[in-house]
Amino acid sequence: GASKNGNAAIAKALKASNVRTAANDVLHRIYSQSYINTLSDPVSKALDIYRLYNTAPGLAGQTSVTFADYVPLADAKVLGYAEDVQNFYRYGPGVTGETSSYKQARPLLADFFSRLDSRIAGGKTAAVFRLAHGETTMPFEALIKAPGSTTQVTKGSVFKYGSNSCRGSVAGRLAGNVEWAAYRNSSGHILVTMRLNEVPVKFNSSCKASAAGAYFYRVSTLKDCLG
Repeated sequence: GASKNGNAAIAKALKASNVRTAANDVLHRIYSQSYINTLSDPVSKALDIYRLYNTAPGLAGQTSVTFADYVPLADAKVLGYAEDVQNFYRYGPGVTGETSSYKQARPLLADFFSRLDSRIAGGKTAAVFRLAHGETTMPFEALIKAPGSTTQVTKGSVFKYGSNSCRGSVAGRLAGNVEWAAYRNSSGHILVTMRLNEVPVKFNSSCKASAAGAYFYRVSTLKDCLG
């Protein structure tokens, strides 16, 4: 979860005038201003509505409800950024020099290697599938510094789109995935490659590929650079 510094950054972002204005605009489409004025945290209430708006497209086969009438596109962009700020500090790269936002993914990384070792040793399980939410994929990607989850933000600063490539819509994508695939040649040499949301990607720059420009890595190399 977010550290003290991370929570401070979240609070600062949510107090920004454009975020408060967007929140009020969304709430005003449903509630009276007099009621809105009684809310202790109107931004969090507006974000709840935004999350319904954000989820509705995935349910298009079951319902025609879209919430578009309640969340104009301009407000959605602002609230989407606010949501990304929260995800960044709670589950993503977080604050420079801190690991609280993604350290919970360490057991999952250990299990990736454990299952890989078991298969290499002759285990009969050829594939392991894990079903999880963005609260699991985002910390895992931050831990291994997957593309888009490599850059932390210094203490006292706030995550911004212009200076950081991390996006919850990618790292925590609905139906997104992180895949490791291992291949063994006729000589018994084993190499591992990674796909992020079905796209081949390289491991972070501290991991040396099997050849220049390659997307394949030795298991021992990954244990050294990710462990």
